[in-house]
Amino acid sequence: MAFKVLSDDITFANVNSDNPKVCFLHGWGMSGKDFSKIETSFEFITIDIPGFGKSVPFNKSLSPKKYAEYLYSLIPESVEVIVGHSFGGRIAVHLSQLREFKKVSTYCISINKKEQS
Repeated sequence: MAFKVLSDDITFANVNSDNPKVCFLHGWGMSGKDFSKIETSFEFITIDIPGFGKSVPFNKSLSPKKYAEYLYSLIPESVEVIVGHSFGGRIAVHLSQLREFKKVSTYCISINKKEQS
């Protein structure tokens, strides 16, 4: 696994394959680290959406559709499945209208961090 800067020179991703099959997109205010417990079960790319995690921010926030349009060319052609959490799920839905994937999975789980201890 290695972090790398994608072709736009501002977006970071964690990747474990030259031909990842699964792309993980995190929720608003989070980072790709959210998927660290499950991503290694797949050939994956976990993108830090611009403005979050290690990625450089844009001058302003974008809509889910605009993030999808931006990320479209950064997601390798080998990706067959998009998994999006919360805001990442909204981006995934828009990505699915730009390109066909075998599966698009979205989820939103809320956890009260105070109850985790």
